[in-house]
Amino acid sequence: MSEDNKIFDIPSDAEDKAEETAIAAEEKVEAVASEASEPVAAEAKEEVKSFFDHVEDKASEAEAKVEDKIEHAPLIAPVPEPAAPVAPATAAPVDPKAAKKAEKDAAAAAKKAEKDAAAAAKKAEKDAAAAAKKAEKEEAKKAKNQEKAAEEQAKIDACPKEYRPVSTSKYFWYVFLSFIPVFGFIFTVIMSLVPKNKNIKNFMRAILVYFIIGIILSLVGLIVMVFVNGSSVDGIIDAFGYFIEELASA
Repeated sequence: MSEDNKIFDIPSDAEDKAEETAIAAEEKVEAVASEASEPVAAEAKEEVKSFFDHVEDKASEAEAKVEDKIEHAPLIAPVPEPAAPVAPATAAPVDPKAAKKAEKDAAAAAKKAEKDAAAAAKKAEKDAAAAAKKAEKEEAKKAKNQEKAAEEQAKIDACPKEYRPVSTSKYFWYVFLSFIPVFGFIFTVIMSLVPKNKNIKNFMRAILVYFIIGIILSLVGLIVMVFVNGSSVDGIIDAFGYFIEELASA
């Protein structure tokens, strides 16, 4: 049974059933006719013909009704089920005092945060300005020192070799070598005469002058001691001879 016939509750196999009934009746008539006489067979054929005509009329009428109902029937749609009612959400009661207090606290917090942000921004700006000023000052000082060093180096380069300045480290080692016993005196005499640099030569001559003054003072003291107390001079000479012997034996 099709969907349309189910909607209108109309059998769709009416014609098939009529044909099956007609065939069964025809077979039955033929069986009866074979046993009866010709008059009975003719009468039976007339009855069968009238039955076929009646069945065809009924089938045509049923088919016409079905088509008429299909053409004039409205489209039937399933009825939607009603949706369940939704209960409205009940809002919790709001305390006006609490809401006012919360609003006041939020405004105070926002004002404080704004004030802190402004103070932090001002401090950061001040620190940045101080750092920039300090960096600029250091840069200017560095540039000034470099310029001064460049000027001094230019002056040094402009000087002849015999008048060029001598570094502090060279003066230190010259003094150190000059105060070595015996070797220092010889070194001082050589460096007072040989170097081409006037500064080194003058410095070593100054040390040689100190040595000469020291020798002269020592001799003066020795002479004074000889005239005052000769025995003390003998003791000094003996001590000096003993020192020379010990140095030679080592």
